[in-house]
Amino acid sequence: MSSVWVKLCVLAFVATVVFCACPNNWSHYEDKCFFLSRDNETFADSLKLCEVIGRQYGRSASLATVDDAKTQQFLTDLMIKINSIGMYIGLNDLVTEGTFHWVANGKQATYFNWGPTQPNNRGGNENCVAMRVDPVIGFNYSWTDGPCTVPTTYICEMVTYTSKHNLPSPSSRISAAKVQQQQSQAETTTSCSSPNILTRSRLSQDFFVLYLLLKQDL
Repeated sequence: MSSVWVKLCVLAFVATVVFCACPNNWSHYEDKCFFLSRDNETFADSLKLCEVIGRQYGRSASLATVDDAKTQQFLTDLMIKINSIGMYIGLNDLVTEGTFHWVANGKQATYFNWGPTQPNNRGGNENCVAMRVDPVIGFNYSWTDGPCTVPTTYICEMVTYTSKHNLPSPSSRISAAKVQQQQSQAETTTSCSSPNILTRSRLSQDFFVLYLLLKQDL
């Protein structure tokens, strides 16, 4: 009977990982999960890491899309909790100067939360956007454009388990490789390992195997 209880515990753990809305250390908001990094990366590398992490959970992930005031406030609250003073979000104008698009879905932005005098494209190579805190000059988790090659922390977004079937089409998403290419073309200055996490498909297989073993013992 002890082996049965062991299998039950493992089965419960696997089911939790497979079917949870958001993994540990991710924050759930509406149909998305958000993760605030602690490491500093360029814009392109930040996007790449978000994509890699998402694949390990069997989901689509990218840099965060902040397309309304409520999402802005939610992410602001998360940044306050970890005392962050700046984080990349998934907005850029690498393709056309002054026209900003979200990397997660390729859509042109309609909501903005710019800080004072922003965006200003200072030096002609500020194409990537971050949320910034600097009360002295009026930045209160507002947005600034900056060089894409400056390493900073970043915010990933990932769809919840229940919204996986609503993923954007592959043609509408902008890959890290594409951003890297655009960045090289747009700027004169040129500028991962994935976590050891089982994918959802592998976990689903393990779930089924454990069910069969448990059924035999019972």
